[in-house]
Amino acid sequence: MAGLVAAALLVMSAGAALAWVPGVRLPRGPLFRVEGSQLSVFCNVSALDETGGLDFEWTLIRRSEPPVRLRLVSTRDPAFAHASQRHRVLSTEVAIRRPAPGSVQLLIGKVRKSDEGDLECSVPAADGRYRGEYTALVQLKVVPDTLQLTGPDAVETLTLHQGQSLALHCAVASSSPLHLHVAVSFVLQEAAAGRGQPVVGLDRDLALDVDTGGPFWLRFTRGEVGLQKFGASSYHLYVQHVELQDTGRYQCVAAQWLQDPDGSWQKILEKSIPLVELSVQPNELSVLAEVSVAPAMFYRGDTVALLCNASLGAPLEDRQMSVGWWGPGQRLLASLDRRGVRAAGDGRTAAGTELSVDRPGEMCFRLRLHGARRQDQGLYRCQLALWARSQDGHWYQAAAASSSPTTLFLYLTLSDTLTLPAVVGAVTSLSVSIAIVAGVTCCFLRRLRKRRDVQS
Repeated sequence: MAGLVAAALLVMSAGAALAWVPGVRLPRGPLFRVEGSQLSVFCNVSALDETGGLDFEWTLIRRSEPPVRLRLVSTRDPAFAHASQRHRVLSTEVAIRRPAPGSVQLLIGKVRKSDEGDLECSVPAADGRYRGEYTALVQLKVVPDTLQLTGPDAVETLTLHQGQSLALHCAVASSSPLHLHVAVSFVLQEAAAGRGQPVVGLDRDLALDVDTGGPFWLRFTRGEVGLQKFGASSYHLYVQHVELQDTGRYQCVAAQWLQDPDGSWQKILEKSIPLVELSVQPNELSVLAEVSVAPAMFYRGDTVALLCNASLGAPLEDRQMSVGWWGPGQRLLASLDRRGVRAAGDGRTAAGTELSVDRPGEMCFRLRLHGARRQDQGLYRCQLALWARSQDGHWYQAAAASSSPTTLFLYLTLSDTLTLPAVVGAVTSLSVSIAIVAGVTCCFLRRLRKRRDVQS
């Protein structure tokens, strides 16, 4: 009886001892990785509340005859690595990280073809010996790097003015035997920020990918920024109406994605090439407006000419200009479109004065009032718009500027001075006229009386 009790106690104590023994878990294999890419493998154990003091070891087992075991890294022994792997560990190309008490992560910065084989994660027993339930294996297969990006032979320095269009392209190709998904994006490397800002891309499922909180999102929704794919390998970026913040270096970035046996997607390789160094210059469009007439003074009824002179921060070249004229009361009087065609206005001022607009010079626009009236006096201004043509032939407004208001004042004519009493007031005019008539009448009657007295 005592023997049975002792046996039972032995079995119970053995069961209690095995209760904390962890089960080692690795992702399902095989794992395919591209030569030169990064590798990250997690090794987890069960019974997390009992594993605070466990150590982990990683070993590479090459599938040769006989198999070759190469120790890599350990959480308990800094000198665990095999001599052939020690320099990789010291340079942290191969490293181990413990994100949680029951989990470790193997990190390989650049996978080599010689890393192909079985990766073994082991939890050594307290006495230093290995037992089967403490170990798990996952197969690693390393394939050659066939991802190729093609762009310009040299990084071009390109200068554009605000409102012009940018078009870039790159080619991405791969001949890997694996079923890989490729994601391609264009990235702006801002010199001031020192970081990469994604512009637009295609994700691994060939869906357009734009950062909804990024600076290009709103312009993407308006159709001003986009990406097009032509054929199997050509990707084109277009940016309409470039802005000052678009300055920087543009890169083409391609990433290969692979679905592991457990269903998770892994980015196994990423490459980038520079495309262009872009500098966006502002369109400094300044406008001056002045009234000129010959002779120096002009009167009501004269033809008054107002000139709108433009100066640009860039040569006019293949650009066009339009003008609009505003008069008293902020009323749009007339306008010319970029082709020189009259686009607005009924040809008269609010007072009914006839108007005409023309362009006497490349940088000068003229508004004329034929037979100016007193009601035409007031503030006049012009507004110029600079138009440029994109690479697809579309015309767009690149810049605009408005002149300072100019006051139009008309001098009085001789006829105005003769009818001055009417301007001062009808009552004053009438009283003055009555006084004059009364004075003349009284004077005439006195002289007539004197003549009669002399004759008598």
